Amino acid sequence: MSILITADALIDGTGALHRPGRVLIDGERIVAVSDRVAAPSGAERMHFERATILPGLIDCHVHLSDGGLPDATVQDRDPPALRSLRIADHARRTLAAAVVGLLTAVANAPAQTTWTVDPKSSLAWWQINPHLGHLWATTCPQEPSWKPGAGRSAGFTVNPALIDPREGAMSDTVHVPVYPRHRARSVCTEAVAGQIVLPDTVMWRGAHGRVTVKADALVTGLAIRDNYARTSVLETNRFPDAGFTLDSIVDVTRRADTVRGTAVGVVSLHGVEKPARASFRAWPEAGGTRVQAKIAVPASAMTQEFQLSYAALGLGVATNIWKTLYVGVDLVLRREG
Repeated sequence: MSILITADALIDGTGALHRPGRVLIDGERIVAVSDRVAAPSGAERMHFERATILPGLIDCHVHLSDGGLPDATVQDRDPPALRSLRIADHARRTLAAAVVGLLTAVANAPAQTTWTVDPKSSLAWWQINPHLGHLWATTCPQEPSWKPGAGRSAGFTVNPALIDPREGAMSDTVHVPVYPRHRARSVCTEAVAGQIVLPDTVMWRGAHGRVTVKADALVTGLAIRDNYARTSVLETNRFPDAGFTLDSIVDVTRRADTVRGTAVGVVSLHGVEKPARASFRAWPEAGGTRVQAKIAVPASAMTQEFQLSYAALGLGVATNIWKTLYVGVDLVLRREG
C-alpha cells in the first residue's frame, strides 16, 4: 500500500529544505522525498498542517533512567532493582505526556468543513498561447460572457457586445482565459465535480480534496474540431476524466474577503499524473465560495509528459508555434450541511 504524506516543509538527509514537503511510502519503505512527488493511483494521503517532515530521522538516544537530571551519573551506583523501578516510572510519565499532548492537539484542532462543487455553476477551460483566434475551450458554452473562436459551428447564440480577439501567432499571456466569466450563473453543463475539505476557512490552511472534469464536455465551438479532440487527442473513450488532487495550499494572502495563494497537488490528464501548482483566488459569491484556479505548462508537455498524440496535435507542437497550455477552473463551492 502506498501513502503520500505532505506538510508545509520537509528537510531531507542532505539538509535541503523543500516547500511543501512530500514523502511517498510504499509498504514499509520511503521511496521518494521532495516537493514534487506524484502519488500512484489509489494511494492514501495524509497532510500535516504547519509541520515539517524529517523523513527517516530516528531518535535513538533516549535515557529513561535519569529522569532528565543535569548529572545522571549520581544514579549510576543505584541498585539494579531501583533503577528498573525508576525506568518504569519515567516511561509511564513519558507515555502519559504524549497521550495528553495528542488529546490536546485533537481537542484544539478546528472542525473540518467539506465544500462540494456545484456542477451547474462551475466550469473548466483550456487555452493555448498563442490562441490563433480559436484555440480555447470551455465546459460551459451556455455562459453569456463566452464566445467560440473563428470557424465556429452554426447554432451558437453569441453576445454581439463581445469583441473578437486578434488572430495570428501573437502571444497573449494577459487575457487568459480570453473570455472570463464576470459572475457565476447556474447555467452550465454538469461536467465538473469534486469536494474540498477546509479545516481553516480563513486562510485555507490544511485544504485538501479533488476536482474532476469530464473531458468530452470541453468544447471550442466547432463540432468537427471538438470531435477530433475527443477521439484523437484526449481519447475520452479511454480517459474520460481529467482532474486535480489538492494536497496543500501555500503562499496564502488574504485581503478583505478574497483569499489568494498557490494550490499544490497532482494534475491527471490522459491517464498520466504529474505534480503541479495552480494559482488561485477565492471569495464569497452566489451563496457559496467562488474559486478560480489556473495552471500553465509548456505546450510541449502535452506530448512529452502527458503522452497526447504528437501526430494528432500536428504543426502546433511540431513547429513549436504553441508555447503554453493553460488549463483552469471557475468553481462555485457549497458547504455541506
